[in-house]
Amino acid sequence: MTLQSWRYLKTYWKSMATVAIPVILSAIPISSGGSEESRCGFVILVMSLFWMLDLLPLAITALIPVAAFPLLGIMSTSDVCMNYVTNTSMLFLGGLIFAQAIEESNLHRRIALNAMSLMGTSPRYLMIGFMIPTSLISMWISNVATTAMMLPTLEAVLEVLEENTEADIEYGDIIEPEGVESTTDLTIQQRKKSNIRKLRALFALSVCYAANVGGTGTLIGTSPNLVFMEFIQDFPGQPVNFGTWMAFSLPQVILSLILIWLWLQVRYLGFPNVFQRKRGHKRGSLGTDQDNKDLLAIRNLIRQKCNELGPITYHEGSVMCLFVVLLLLWFFRDPGFMPGWGELFKTSNQVGDAISVSDATPTMLVVVLLFILPSKPNFIRALSSRGNRLPRIEAQLKDDKSRGNDESDNSVVENGPEDKDERETSYFQPSLGLVTWRTVHEKMPWNVLLLLGGGFAMATASERSCLSPWIGQKLTALQGLPDWAICVVVTLLMSVITQIASNVAATTMLLPVLRNLSLILEINPIYLMLPPTLTASYAFMLPVSTGPNAIAFIPSRITTFEMVKVGFVMNVLCLIVIHVCINTYGTILFDLDEFPDWALSGSMYNTTNMCASQL
Repeated sequence: MTLQSWRYLKTYWKSMATVAIPVILSAIPISSGGSEESRCGFVILVMSLFWMLDLLPLAITALIPVAAFPLLGIMSTSDVCMNYVTNTSMLFLGGLIFAQAIEESNLHRRIALNAMSLMGTSPRYLMIGFMIPTSLISMWISNVATTAMMLPTLEAVLEVLEENTEADIEYGDIIEPEGVESTTDLTIQQRKKSNIRKLRALFALSVCYAANVGGTGTLIGTSPNLVFMEFIQDFPGQPVNFGTWMAFSLPQVILSLILIWLWLQVRYLGFPNVFQRKRGHKRGSLGTDQDNKDLLAIRNLIRQKCNELGPITYHEGSVMCLFVVLLLLWFFRDPGFMPGWGELFKTSNQVGDAISVSDATPTMLVVVLLFILPSKPNFIRALSSRGNRLPRIEAQLKDDKSRGNDESDNSVVENGPEDKDERETSYFQPSLGLVTWRTVHEKMPWNVLLLLGGGFAMATASERSCLSPWIGQKLTALQGLPDWAICVVVTLLMSVITQIASNVAATTMLLPVLRNLSLILEINPIYLMLPPTLTASYAFMLPVSTGPNAIAFIPSRITTFEMVKVGFVMNVLCLIVIHVCINTYGTILFDLDEFPDWALSGSMYNTTNMCASQL
């Protein structure tokens, strides 16, 4: 291949692949006589390769089912479109809007900075200061947004360290092997620069890994969790809800965070320093004046950022109150150990259709309140004795000042109070809501909603065409293995796929197959579906694996190969944690020892059996 041909291929390979993949894969339905399973498989393979190779925007690829499935005689257009607005997508939409309300109020930043201020400023405790708020916040708002929020503080801390390269600080001692003394200033400077590079990687990776892990802590923390919920809801009476999800996931999140904390210390601080504590050093304290100078600078930086936020505002307090209300509504809708408030609304309409509430209902109720309740208590002053002096919108005042209206201010004073009151009245406006539609419109990741819908449409089509049961039937070769071994195999498969593909795309492709496989092998569906779902978020090896990885890769200043080495160990450790949890307290929580009666109910089991009898 000539150099010119190579350049042409490098430039236009995506365009050529976009055309070539459907043409090549069209041999599948042609060779199989155009069966419904092969037609559906053709569309799914095309979408999967487009997602993995990023040939088109993910959201555009997710819209392919609207065109392809009706034209190929798999599903009607109306049936396909119904998958794009489901109970799960509404829950996800409501969660995203509430997350934006948290961001707009700056509540997440206050939580993060206050958590960091409680920790020491040595590397190990500063890691905890970054990881705990990152994981907690990522349970409720986007993992990407959480990582992006933490990085400015991380950069500020590293700048403090880089400004004090002359000091022989604790951060320099942690890397130096015992018995080695630096004899020249040049050696000291080189050592310190090396240490700063390692600390940069240490803190950046701890933030993105904590965001990935923290997202699995709640049902709305990350998209794969909601994909799992959409598929498991096909079984009426299944035990997974907001409360049971957190009961299972929080312990494994804590264990995974501890392993991240330990492994990154081993990798970048050295194993002898992980458990070693210097004599006379307490948490956040050092022994020398230079040490105190540097670490006090970090402590003062964090304290300064906390002080800049000022006291908690009415806006933050209102969002926090609604957040607590939403948590209680989620948890007590169906707590499991007692009848939930959802039982009060179970009824039927005049034609006999059952009516019940899901987690999307309280979510949207609270979202509506976000737009109704004001972000400032201006209405209180409006009802006071001086109600004519209503609050003014700050943006309008700034705009007025930017136009140079100082002279008009003086003229108002000279002309008397009546003119001044008349001028102020022109600015009178009610307070904005706790979140505005403009903010939602600009920051909402609409592409993720379309991606979820495309995945649900793909799963529904594979079910109706009997493709998923057919694949599950082919996987019955695993029947000779113990249940735990089957779980390990499918989890490893998910771990490989999610390193190179979107975790939403990976779960939407694999979970329907695992759902049908569990029915064929008569294994509890939760046992085969939940571990791979969590694994989809535990993609630590490549910058492209997850959004947090991509955001933290540049500030970390490490090579891709270094990230692969560090991430591979983290993948192994977290997979071990998941399997230990699912085979211990997870078995008790979800009663995984037996094939449940709820798996036999509903249309899913009947559809699988019907397809299996036809294959």
